[in-house]
Amino acid sequence: MLAEIAENRLFEFISIKHLAEINDGEIRTDAPRANALENYSFAESGGTTTVSVDVDMTEEFSDYMSEAWPKSLLILKELCEVPFGSITVAISVYAPIETVWEKWNTPSDITHWNSGHPDRHTTYAENDLRVN
Repeated sequence: MLAEIAENRLFEFISIKHLAEINDGEIRTDAPRANALENYSFAESGGTTTVSVDVDMTEEFSDYMSEAWPKSLLILKELCEVPFGSITVAISVYAPIETVWEKWNTPSDITHWNSGHPDRHTTYAENDLRVN
């Protein structure tokens, strides 16, 4: 996926606008998810960060994303949490919002948590969080 940052409010919100799909090196701007938005909200209360995801979705990807995103967020949660604490909500992360934000945005971490489905793997990630 080729995308740009549409909006970025540090430790609070980030919006990603998909521009094209890349399949076998071919850039397709007519792909079903081109121009779709992925919006992520981060909120911290008492040392627990809640990550909310709102994604523009076509019917074609609805089942896949409904299965993949919870798994991806659980991996993000595992990367962020300290060894103690209890799991109460799948997308609650027991870490400061700065840690969640860093893990969510660091390319080497993205390749770990952004693979919530066994058929998909993120082998490379690069990002620039400046708003275009």
